[in-house]
Amino acid sequence: LGWGGTGERRSVELFVYDSTKLALRPVVCRSSEPLQPSWRNFLIPLGDGIAGAAFQRRSIVPWAKQASGTAFIKPTPNPGVELRTILAVSVYHPREQDKPRPSAWGTIGVVSFGSSSPASKVPQLLNRQLSAEAAEMLKILRGLAQAHVYDIVTALGQPAAS
Repeated sequence: LGWGGTGERRSVELFVYDSTKLALRPVVCRSSEPLQPSWRNFLIPLGDGIAGAAFQRRSIVPWAKQASGTAFIKPTPNPGVELRTILAVSVYHPREQDKPRPSAWGTIGVVSFGSSSPASKVPQLLNRQLSAEAAEMLKILRGLAQAHVYDIVTALGQPAAS
């Protein structure tokens, strides 16, 4: 995830939808900072934050902290790394993942990539007129997120080896 430069703090989180809490909750988190003991209790109410927007829109949502101006979508404060950029990628059930526009009930979670670096490449993705290179990068990120989630779901469904 070396998006930024020296001193960059990063986090990658997999959130899944919890229908009993009507929220996204973290199940896997990797961060360059030590995790807070309460990271598993962190919830993103349905539709809130960058991850919530990606989940509801069934799309990739980039966000960058702006020096001025107001953003319609703001991140849900997370105990841990203060992020300057976030890229949230929705992930889908295996039966839905290959569809160009998966169904609403096919979305099972979100992978969120965050960086503290002002040199992050995420702000380039905020431009709605993406270059061919940026569009290809988003396609690759969706595929990577989906592949890793599929591997996690498959591993969790396997009986423990003896």
